[in-house]
Amino acid sequence: MRFQLTLLFAIGSCVPAAAAKLDVSQLKPAEVKEGTAVISDGADFLFAIESAKQPALFVDNEPVGPMQRAGSLWTYSGKLKTGRSHAFYYMVDGQRVGGKTDVAA
Repeated sequence: MRFQLTLLFAIGSCVPAAAAKLDVSQLKPAEVKEGTAVISDGADFLFAIESAKQPALFVDNEPVGPMQRAGSLWTYSGKLKTGRSHAFYYMVDGQRVGGKTDVAA
């Protein structure tokens, strides 16, 4: 429970206003740790990963903007094209980490 509250506070403090309407409480701690956590509301998306080193997020094999850090939690919020599925993964210290291949928008 403590991890979840810390996670929610950390995400809430570094999420831009555009994604503030996303319900971050739906993120599962295990998915954050694995690098598979993502939630959406229409075109608005929030990605989260726990990592000691800075991750780089790739969506549809393209790098996206810088991630925001809160301790070991890294988040990125942005918009994705709707009406199709997307894939994402992270690069951490030269290694591909986490991700999913069928994220609906």
